[in-house]
Amino acid sequence: MAEVQVLTPAQREVLQGALPTPPDWVEITSLRDAQDVLRSQKVQMVKYPADQLTRAGAVSRIDGPAHSLRRKMLQRLVRRDGHAWFRETVLYPTVERNLTKILGSNPAGAAVPMDLVAFSDRVNAELAAAIAGFDGLDTEEGFEEFEKLDNVADRLSRLASRGILYNDIDEGIIADGVKATEEIRDRFYKPALARRREMIQSVEAGEMAEDDLPRDLTTLIAMHLDPAHEADPEIGLRDAMVVFRGGSESPSQGLTFAVHYLTQWLAKHPEDQSRCTDPDFVLAVINETLRVGIGSSMTIRHAVEDLTLSSGKEIKAGQYILVRRHAVNRDPIYGPDAGEFNPHRQVPDGVYPYGVAFGSGPHMCFGVPIVLGNEGIDGSLVYQLRRLYELGIRPDPDNPPTRRTYDLHTEVRAQDMTHFGTYPVLLGGTR
Repeated sequence: MAEVQVLTPAQREVLQGALPTPPDWVEITSLRDAQDVLRSQKVQMVKYPADQLTRAGAVSRIDGPAHSLRRKMLQRLVRRDGHAWFRETVLYPTVERNLTKILGSNPAGAAVPMDLVAFSDRVNAELAAAIAGFDGLDTEEGFEEFEKLDNVADRLSRLASRGILYNDIDEGIIADGVKATEEIRDRFYKPALARRREMIQSVEAGEMAEDDLPRDLTTLIAMHLDPAHEADPEIGLRDAMVVFRGGSESPSQGLTFAVHYLTQWLAKHPEDQSRCTDPDFVLAVINETLRVGIGSSMTIRHAVEDLTLSSGKEIKAGQYILVRRHAVNRDPIYGPDAGEFNPHRQVPDGVYPYGVAFGSGPHMCFGVPIVLGNEGIDGSLVYQLRRLYELGIRPDPDNPPTRRTYDLHTEVRAQDMTHFGTYPVLLGGTR
């Protein structure tokens, strides 16, 4: 029987900070208003009570000068030379190794079955682990162990927002999530951090070239670039988990949805079939997929000062702001067919083609160059999608995809949150 986890008195005290039910909030559904809110210095991140047990102090939960310093550190990972290193050292080998495992055991010329969700989950988890600095996920044993722990910890992450909506807190899920996070810390994060500190000492001793250091977040933490990581060692783990989750969950579903939407598009527009390996067209597919297809259905901020949006909407200090991301990404500014997938969409100047999929303002996802590329066409999702179409990917006609719906969302978060559970496809062979 699995050990039943319980919270300590100190952990229970953290949960007593549950926010008012229901909070006094303002709903945002237009792109301009959403950008005003997300870019404003008069709003802050919401610190969910349950979330504070495992993500307090992480880059996604802080504001102001502390956040600016941490972001500056993270930007080292995505500047031009860092992204080139990531492509050559991590992206290409990871994708090709996983494709070889799938294709290598099948006879030449035969159609090879593959679950796109499983493939995408594995590849993007490995890529995210490489950016965060978790070692060992490129092995079967390490990946399975980390995935098992992260699935438990992730339930706590998905539950966290309930603190702002209801005082309906599942202590068992929280306790299990805290324990799993601690196990990730002890099994993966601490050994990785110790290894990088040893490597840095070797560089300082002239025994190793600095260019041979891993280019990941854990290495940056080992370099003592942010005093917060020294003051509270747990913050390093929390940042690494934020980077891992951001780099694995959305890209994984993004790849699956991109194939799904493109398949539907090609059925009506077969003339675009020949463009499925063209980098510019593939980038447009990814942008449209991110805009209409995936991601959280809402973003919440807390106003700390009065502010007036460009539309004239007024928000008072103390109010909570609910940005309806799916509505924002379908703003008429994207055209009369804004709710539909169209890789030939022309977007006005100054408007993100992917909507607010990456957020905006100070807390915009720092990994945009990794996902989309510094050149716009050399990002991780673009490369993965191109490679799959080079291999002739198409849905398996005998095995339809299945959906999964998260069971921990309130009705406010539940809308549009059905993701693919499986997505059977074929690679190669005769169409």
